[in-house]
Amino acid sequence: MLCLILTLPACTNAPQLSSEGVDVGTTQPSPSAEEAATDTTQPSPSAEEAATDTTQPSPSAEEAATDTTQSAPSAEEASTELEGSYRLQSVFRGDQECLDANYNAPNTSHSGAYMAPCDGSDYQTWQLTAIEPGHYQISTLHDGEMLCLDGNDLSSVVHDGIAFAEPCRLIAGQVWTFTEVDGFIRLHTELREHSACLESNSAAADALHSGASFMDDCQDVSGQLWSLVRLDAPPN
Repeated sequence: MLCLILTLPACTNAPQLSSEGVDVGTTQPSPSAEEAATDTTQPSPSAEEAATDTTQPSPSAEEAATDTTQSAPSAEEASTELEGSYRLQSVFRGDQECLDANYNAPNTSHSGAYMAPCDGSDYQTWQLTAIEPGHYQISTLHDGEMLCLDGNDLSSVVHDGIAFAEPCRLIAGQVWTFTEVDGFIRLHTELREHSACLESNSAAADALHSGASFMDDCQDVSGQLWSLVRLDAPPN
C-alpha cells in the first residue's frame, strides 16, 4: 500500500484557546504608565481649589434668628439712654431714704441736699437730662422752678462746700457723669471729674457737714454707692 504524507503549512491566524475555551488571543493589554496618567477620570480638587470653593448653604431660619450682630448705638442714642425721672438712694442710708433737694428748707441748719425719708415729693424726684453723650444735669422742680444739683467743692465758701440745688446753669458743678460699681453707680461732676464722688450722709445737725451730702475723694465706702430708682418708663 502506498501512503502519502502531506505537510500542511502552519496556520498563523487561528485563535488560541485557553483550557476554558475563552479566546485569549484578543485580551487587551494593561494600560501603560503613560496611558494611566492620561486617564479621563476627574481628579479630586486641589487644596487651592477646595479653599476657593464659595458654595455655602443658606442659613436656616433658626440660625438667622439667633444672629447676635448688633450695630453700635449712635451718639444720640447713647446720650439719652438714662434720661428720665428717678429717686436717688445710697447703700449707706438704705432704700428708705432718698436724696432731697432741701431748697432753703427751714427745718435744717443748711440748704444743702441731704438724705431724708422717702416721701415721693418733688424735692426727691430727680430728672436726668442729657446735655451730651454720657453727661447729664440732675434737676428737680421747686414751686415751678427747675433746680439743678450742684456737686460743689469742699474748699468752696459757697454753702460751705456741700452739694446743693440751685437754678440750672450750664456749669461744671452741675454736669454729672456716672461710673458703675458692682451694680451701683458713683456720681461725679465735671468740676472734680472722676477724682471726687457724691457722698450721702446722716441728716443730723451734729453729723459731718451738718448732715448734708457732699463731694469727697472717691473711695470704697457705702455712702458713695447710689441706686437710680426709675419712676417713669424708659425711653424707646
